Amino acid sequence: MRTAIVGWARCIGAWVGLAAMGCAGPAIEAADPLAPVCGDAVLQTGELCDGDLLGGVTCSDLDPATVGRPACTARCTFDLMPCTLPVQVEPVASSPDGETMGVGNVVGSLDWLRARDLAADDPRGPNARASGRIDYTDGGGSYRCSATLISADLLITNHHCAPDVAAAASVRFRAETEDGGAGSLTFRCPELVLTDCTHDVSVLRCEREPYGDRLPGEVYGWAPLAFQRPQVGDRIDVIHTNCDYREAGDPWCTPVKLVSPGRVSRFGQECITFSGERSCTNCRSDADHARHDADTLGGSSGGGVFDAADGTLIGLNWGGVVAPDATGGHNFFASLGDLVAANPQAAAVLRPLVEPEPEPEPAGGCDGLDFLGRCDGDLAVWCEADQLRQRDCAAADQACGWTGDALGYDCQPAATVPDPEPEPEPEPEPEPEPEPEPEPEPEPPVLAPGAPCVVISEYVEGRGMNKALELRNCGDAPVDLGEVGLCLENNSARALATGRCTVEARLAGTLAPGAVWTVCHPDRDFGGACDREDARLTAFNGDDRVLVFINDGAGFHGGVAVLDAFGELGVAPSGRPWADVTFRRRAGAPAHVAGAFDADAHFERLPCDTADGLGR
Repeated sequence: MRTAIVGWARCIGAWVGLAAMGCAGPAIEAADPLAPVCGDAVLQTGELCDGDLLGGVTCSDLDPATVGRPACTARCTFDLMPCTLPVQVEPVASSPDGETMGVGNVVGSLDWLRARDLAADDPRGPNARASGRIDYTDGGGSYRCSATLISADLLITNHHCAPDVAAAASVRFRAETEDGGAGSLTFRCPELVLTDCTHDVSVLRCEREPYGDRLPGEVYGWAPLAFQRPQVGDRIDVIHTNCDYREAGDPWCTPVKLVSPGRVSRFGQECITFSGERSCTNCRSDADHARHDADTLGGSSGGGVFDAADGTLIGLNWGGVVAPDATGGHNFFASLGDLVAANPQAAAVLRPLVEPEPEPEPAGGCDGLDFLGRCDGDLAVWCEADQLRQRDCAAADQACGWTGDALGYDCQPAATVPDPEPEPEPEPEPEPEPEPEPEPEPEPPVLAPGAPCVVISEYVEGRGMNKALELRNCGDAPVDLGEVGLCLENNSARALATGRCTVEARLAGTLAPGAVWTVCHPDRDFGGACDREDARLTAFNGDDRVLVFINDGAGFHGGVAVLDAFGELGVAPSGRPWADVTFRRRAGAPAHVAGAFDADAHFERLPCDTADGLGR
């Protein structure tokens, strides 16, 4: 079932900064405005924060859905990674026979893992990236559920999470950073496409995000659907966004993307009851539901249930029967196959996502023949108004032949019948191929006048979360980083197929000639300050491509100028050729902007986890 959220703050739209929100900014101490020094533990004009000095700003000032204290980056700007989502857990009503519905259930011992801990080649990875949570308001309260993308703009969750148009209007979807926190894009999904109480399913249509003009599926990919009925013993995976709020160590229940393995134990009709009321009048009692033992808790409602054998989405988790000791019982999901079989509207929405549209039938009576027709001996045959037409040319002392594109094949005087295609001329004798000329040395890319010179100077791909990226101003003039964007394209088939960035970032600040800018994973082991900490932007693991491009305000697309690239856009290398290596740019090596990529032509390889040159 859904989990309640408390702590909505004032000032909506916090991602655009304090001034745009109309919120009170931090108290600024008087100082020389021309010479602020970040890191001197003095909050000066031009700094949002400095070390532990936050000017009284809290997480809820920056993102109304979160609580806590933000961190301060090495550039004296706010980092929202420590901000978390506050929740309250709905009480679980129990009955002597243990058959009362609860908020989800841990069956036996806890058996789930974080999506971030999946191996790079784990087939569950793409489905985990397409999963996330929704936040919404209903009846004056604020809640969250889990949800899954099923196309570029369609999102599927439980009916009880989005039962009507009013509830859907407030829905916000976030795929979440995979280690929790509030650092992901937010998409509005206000259109209720269909809802079905019996199977506890709703489908919503999402809007494009306001800055990059992208749909959520273009950023995170989407899950494939299947309509087979569950069988007892089938292995499944429930992918949901939740936390173990029974643990005292996480009182605010930081949402984390989780994968819960399990099996189907029963499939059939159930007498569904709530709050101890022994009545089977609830709409979910009218359809078959599958019992399963994958672990869920409140907030897991709407989490996708995937066939563990092929990774297809076959249902949605929606609740569980809690045993008296809270460690037994079972959980439920409804089959998408049953949904499309019973609900014509659901079939019209979901089946086209799985089954391609049939080829159009040939024109009636024409057996596939078009208006240009053909010659059957002396008969000119063609299709007109879905009717097969023919003309006997011999009866008029004529012959059937090609008359041109206007009429196609028709009757004409026998002596003037042209051939629709000229006879091919004989091919000339092949000339000997000249000796190939040596390939010229690579030249630096030619960019538009005034384009910044920014290259990737270091690519740290180490063990665990030891990931970092360094950019260098290779020109002789300062670079406005607001005109520069970063694109990470991961190795999933969906990311390659869309030709879009898996993660896209806009930069900020000014980079002096010869200076560097760094972004690091927040959980890295090596020390030293980075200009930005970002788990999503550094989520590369040995075969992911990174591009630096001119930010024209529309995000990465086919018309932008690539300034430099590590890897070839749209081409995943075989294996993980860049894993556990630090790549440092060779002196004088030109930028790579297109075509096949040879890392060793541009970079020298250093031992795994080498980071002593980062930021220098």
